[in-house]
Amino acid sequence: MAVIGRIFSTLGRALPLLLVLFVGAGVAQAEDADAKARELLSKYKADLKASKDISDDDGWNAFVRRLRSLRELGALDCPRSREGLLRIARKGKRLDDKVLAAQGIARSADLESVQSLIGELGKERHPLLVQATAEALGQTKHAQVRTWLAKAAGELRTPGALAIVLRAGRTIPMDTASLLVHYDTNAIKTSGIDLAFDALRALGLSSDAEATKRVLSASAHADHRLRMAAADVLPARERTEPHDVAIRRLLEDDEPLVRYATLRALGTAERLDLLPAISVRLGDDDRRTRKTALDVLKRMTKQDFGFDGGAWRRWHESKDEGAKPKPQTVVSYYGVPIWSDRLVFILDKSGSMGWPFDRAVTNRMAVAQAELDRVLAILPKGTLFNVISFATKVDLWRKKESPAEPKAIAKAQRWVAKQESRRGAWTNTYGALERTLLQNPRIDTIYLLSDGIPEWGDVICSEGLLAAVRDWNRYRRVTINTFAITHMSLNPGRYARKASMNRAATFMKDLAAAGGGTYRFVNRPPK
Repeated sequence: MAVIGRIFSTLGRALPLLLVLFVGAGVAQAEDADAKARELLSKYKADLKASKDISDDDGWNAFVRRLRSLRELGALDCPRSREGLLRIARKGKRLDDKVLAAQGIARSADLESVQSLIGELGKERHPLLVQATAEALGQTKHAQVRTWLAKAAGELRTPGALAIVLRAGRTIPMDTASLLVHYDTNAIKTSGIDLAFDALRALGLSSDAEATKRVLSASAHADHRLRMAAADVLPARERTEPHDVAIRRLLEDDEPLVRYATLRALGTAERLDLLPAISVRLGDDDRRTRKTALDVLKRMTKQDFGFDGGAWRRWHESKDEGAKPKPQTVVSYYGVPIWSDRLVFILDKSGSMGWPFDRAVTNRMAVAQAELDRVLAILPKGTLFNVISFATKVDLWRKKESPAEPKAIAKAQRWVAKQESRRGAWTNTYGALERTLLQNPRIDTIYLLSDGIPEWGDVICSEGLLAAVRDWNRYRRVTINTFAITHMSLNPGRYARKASMNRAATFMKDLAAAGGGTYRFVNRPPK
């Protein structure tokens, strides 16, 4: 007992010293973060002045440093960094700055800063800032912020602020009663469909009986966008007969996008009982929907009976694995099968596309043109297509899609052959995607080939560009396939470093993921 007493006595004397050391370390760490934030803000301001013109290397490098400073500030989460980021989110010179600043605040642990940010951006209501901020908020791990977000939909009144919070509700469970009010209020008016869409998808996380009623009723809503929202969440909910009836109805919907959205959602659900209804879509009028149905069936069953719906249904009844699919002949682009009858090819023609592709005289532009010329010549008759090229500016072959008929194909091939890589022309990926999605309303698939990271346009940073794609694609659901064409060992100038090419490859992978498509690295001519 005496020994135990001495131990407790020693601990009692040491505890105050340990507390002092612990508090002192915390204060020192906070001071270090504050000093680092002050240094980064000073660098940001200097690079902001130096990057007013990013058309030369000095300006571009200053712009890259400026974005790097913003990312580092967002990782500090101290009072000075939050103060600086809030100021930039409000008054930043470019959308890039605002996006990175807003995402830094949204990921912070400081509730007051998050509330201030949402209030400010809610007034501006810029679609890109709404999307980028909501995505970052949905990933926050901070309990206080998550607790506030869970009930914020019942407290906010500004449509822009509501849009941010409701969209974060895709990953953060929110107060069901508030979500129901927002859905009921907005689902009955065309101007409110955006908020109703987000409220409904947030309701998908709730098991409340009233939430279930709204999701089921939305599956038969007059507006196809709300039917799409129902399709997004229904397969993950409880399995009841009303739910199954709604899913089957969505699989038979008149709108191809609704059928496609339903199949995509079913792709992550083990619903073998719905195999007969899914197999019917193997004969869908929409080519992409047919392929998605096949992918879902193969993923669920680990079988492959091709597009023979009868064979799938017979297997489902008897589990006979003896049937074999008939081989399918499909046009491919750099090895990626083209399962679309409404598509656009996007071709980078920036200055670096004139750089060598291999140790022969071939440059990247020539390789890209040859493959595109080959694919255009064999597009299935009736396919709707367009071709877009981009560098600093964006050029369209035609203002809208054309059927793949001999005369149109020949004209498109001649247009592609005339595209040239121009020295000094930069990579405006944002402009190319924005123009494609706005100018071609009927397309469902994009094939984008580029050799580098975005360098020009309204948005350059990858965080902003990917958020923009997800925002444009809320109702479009366009599949985006990407192709990075390059040869690391032969890159002159700015992209000579392997790290630069790795960043470009990472961006192209992320872009394909954001568009639900496929990524390919092209480092040798297609066979």
